[in-house]
Amino acid sequence: MKIAILGSGAIGSFVGSGLLKGGADVWFVDKYKEHVDAINNNGLTVEVKNQKQVLKAKASDNAAEVGVCDVVIVLVKGLHTRQAIEEYKGLFDDKTFVLTLQNGVGNVEILEEFFVKEKIGYGVMHIASKMVGPGHVSGMLTDHNDMVFRGLNVTSTPPQLAELETIFAKGGMRAQYSENADKFIWKKMIVNCAVNIPCGLVRVNMGQLFDTDGGLELQQGIIKELIEVANALGVDITQEEAWTYYADENLPAIRNHYPSGTQDIMKKKKTEIEFLNGAVSRIGKKIGIATPINDTITWLQRALEDTYEVQF
Repeated sequence: MKIAILGSGAIGSFVGSGLLKGGADVWFVDKYKEHVDAINNNGLTVEVKNQKQVLKAKASDNAAEVGVCDVVIVLVKGLHTRQAIEEYKGLFDDKTFVLTLQNGVGNVEILEEFFVKEKIGYGVMHIASKMVGPGHVSGMLTDHNDMVFRGLNVTSTPPQLAELETIFAKGGMRAQYSENADKFIWKKMIVNCAVNIPCGLVRVNMGQLFDTDGGLELQQGIIKELIEVANALGVDITQEEAWTYYADENLPAIRNHYPSGTQDIMKKKKTEIEFLNGAVSRIGKKIGIATPINDTITWLQRALEDTYEVQF
């Protein structure tokens, strides 16, 4: 199976390494020239639990060089999805299956502008990775399934996803096809919406925000609204389950971490707000559920990004 990782940063490179080890023909596609050159010249160095492995790999920022693929896994930031699909259209033909494992909610709708439902899959990852340097990533797997995904067309199971399960398993990663993938996506949204942008707005790490009265109440409100929206969409998560998932099952291990959205704010970069709290706000308006706290987080972050250059 020929697979392109569209967006081969830290996460994309780590995910692709599992496919490489599983025997797939993998292309790492990215605009980061130093990373692309390092992979082509020296291989992809992958660290897991202080064990290093160098994998012979192919990378490019040119769709024509890569050619049409059987599967394209989209891992660019949500705000770049549309541009990436248009710019790298040479990766796709009418048989290509497209799988998004991006953060947040809203990427599938963008993919539907370009591809038929039968050729779209979506899911969520429980993987952490960081870029050590060009051509070198360090990754961490969790105690959960590393990836959960499904096809957008609910009438059939795409054979490409069944094959991906097998390839990932051979490569040491646990991927599961599940018709219940939406629940896993919204559970990850709980954590992302509670910390990614709020920590950046307040200028603290996850534990520091949680330990303040105001931060705690803010996160409780964000999650309450999010679950009301998810429930209205048919996702079966209770408020108690959601809070336990965030505060007890996830936060203790990542208290000292600055989430990715917060790191973007530190660097005065555009964030994925429209696919996180902004998505909760947008969907809430569409289905008639009030989300004033997520609305406010979204407005504040938009204003912050629009004024990066003039802030004191």
